[in-house]
Amino acid sequence: MLVLLETKMADHQTLAQQLQFDMIIQSPTIGPSGGIVLMWKEEFVAVEEVATTPQGIHAMICNKASRWVVHKGNRVSFLDNTWIPNQPAIRQMIEGPLTQNDLEAKVSSIHNTGNWDTSAVSINIP
Repeated sequence: MLVLLETKMADHQTLAQQLQFDMIIQSPTIGPSGGIVLMWKEEFVAVEEVATTPQGIHAMICNKASRWVVHKGNRVSFLDNTWIPNQPAIRQMIEGPLTQNDLEAKVSSIHNTGNWDTSAVSINIP
């Protein structure tokens, strides 16, 4: 599996074939923005595309019960965007007052260096 960011390419299919990947999910370059591609070999992993936007690819990647969320997360609202597969936005699952920090939290501020740190928000995550 390979994920490339800021590719500056309109289509990644030829590159995927050259690198001997048989499956891709891509978000092509739009104007000066970079483009993203997720490439894999179907024989090794199962990938379920959740959503693809100009800012990211949201997908479930399964291999021997492992699951990853692939996305940089710096533009995705932790509470307001749908980024968990088959679940509504977290904001729809919680009640109570929110702080300005809660409202402005991005996935990248909660998930960094491979770990979840929910200390940036004042709520209990369901």
